[in-house]
Amino acid sequence: MIRKAALMWNRVEECIFPTFPCCSKMEDIMAIFINHEEIIFQDHPMFQGVKIAKLAGKQDGSPIGVSLLRIGQGVEIPVHTHESSVDSVYCTRGSGEMFHDGSWSRIEKGGYCLVPAGEEHGVRNTGDQSMELFIVHCPPLF
Repeated sequence: MIRKAALMWNRVEECIFPTFPCCSKMEDIMAIFINHEEIIFQDHPMFQGVKIAKLAGKQDGSPIGVSLLRIGQGVEIPVHTHESSVDSVYCTRGSGEMFHDGSWSRIEKGGYCLVPAGEEHGVRNTGDQSMELFIVHCPPLF
């Protein structure tokens, strides 16, 4: 099954990320597998009211950073940029607004946004529960 997942990633890499040099090194790392009960959320180091679970990144030798964010009700991650990293954001729970392309758009469970390196983006939870995002940075931020 791990081999199948790696092949699936390579297929996505070939179709979507052919120009990201960080993704071309995926074959150089070992598989990372984490069960749901092993995921540990900690306070985000920069944003109050946000929890982060780091799933993969520089600490693992991974060429991508993968994390889960839990954003409390009414909490906003202000508009910012990552100068050298692409930011891939998929909403797995809750709803809110995502800043991209100069304006705010509604995002809810199942919504996705790909933010190119150097582009302004941000997110705010406007829903009635915590919001959870699955984040991939390429190259990793941490």
